[in-house]
Amino acid sequence: MMAIELTPHEKKMIQKYIFLPLVRTALEHDKKVIGITSAKFREGYITVIDRAIHRVTSDIRKNKDDLFEHHIRMTRISWLDYEVCARNRIFNVVYQKSVAGEWIRERIDDYLPFSHRHFY
Repeated sequence: MMAIELTPHEKKMIQKYIFLPLVRTALEHDKKVIGITSAKFREGYITVIDRAIHRVTSDIRKNKDDLFEHHIRMTRISWLDYEVCARNRIFNVVYQKSVAGEWIRERIDDYLPFSHRHFY
């Protein structure tokens, strides 16, 4: 019997495909903002952000390889709206901005060693 929905694993790969580039963009923006400030320890922060950007970029590459391996094709319709071809079926995947923001915040916590949850 052929599934008529995306599997949880497929959904996870699709989320990463859509949101990881946004995580990288957020980190690049923060790096730029910190770079123009007069913060005393900005070089340390920039180094940490550079490492996080490198990890995100590596994860984006791995994710694209996973999508290719699972024969999933993604077509962007608009900012958070994609057409997904998986198992020779077309699925429309749309995320709300609030969902994207929460997912990105959670991933930033994973990529940055000094995120707020490490202090609790």
